[in-house]
Amino acid sequence: RERLSGHCVADLFARSEATFREVEASALRSLCAEPGFGGAGAVVATGGGAVISAANRTLMSTVGRVCYLDVDVETLAKRLCAPDEASRRPLLRGRDVRQELVKLQELRGQYYRSAEIIVNGASAIPQVVEEIVGAL
Repeated sequence: RERLSGHCVADLFARSEATFREVEASALRSLCAEPGFGGAGAVVATGGGAVISAANRTLMSTVGRVCYLDVDVETLAKRLCAPDEASRRPLLRGRDVRQELVKLQELRGQYYRSAEIIVNGASAIPQVVEEIVGAL
């Protein structure tokens, strides 16, 4: 996103979340349009809000398999309360992290659960990777 727009995430959100989402969708379209991308076996980690857009969901499922890393709110809150972590996330900055995560889960949960592959993202990283690779 930053390379395509020339602006960091915080700058895009400072304009508006809609501006950020437009740039995010543009970056995804650009990546997926690369010749041979669909069969390249690449793993693309989008931000959690990318699924809000029906066009993004359709595009992702058209070029590959969509995997959701399912992590409970408490685990996410602990991870995101680490030094500097919440401050890098405009939707959480200056807010009650746990409360915001509950709201985001309510808003996005139906899209997350529609993923073709759902993996327990609260597990240790090697286990998560193994589970994803096994599902692919």
